[in-house]
Amino acid sequence: MNNQANELVKSGRYHEALQLYMEALRFSPQMPELYYNVGVALAVMERFEEARIALYKSKQLGLDVKAFPVDLYLAFCEAKVDNFEKAKRLVPELSQESEETFTARIEKLLESRNSKHDKENDG
Repeated sequence: MNNQANELVKSGRYHEALQLYMEALRFSPQMPELYYNVGVALAVMERFEEARIALYKSKQLGLDVKAFPVDLYLAFCEAKVDNFEKAKRLVPELSQESEETFTARIEKLLESRNSKHDKENDG
């Protein structure tokens, strides 16, 4: 189900992907990658409060933060709900940026990482 949902995300079908991720969580409620995927889908859908909960849960369950940009997504969501101090603690190298610049830089970092990830997985 997770793989099917990932394919739906690639085609921009986030609502359908979210439904599949949620179904998968019923069978694997301790899988941190599923919570991460739920959080990313919710963030893309601009449901930032819900995304934050799922992303924090993924970290709580032991998500490999070196393999997944969970802190970038968390910082983005925190900034979108006006928790800039928390957002800046998640990405300290951008802590001196203004709020507007901070959010824009996070978006660019996520876009860059996602396009790099897509290129690596095309072959």
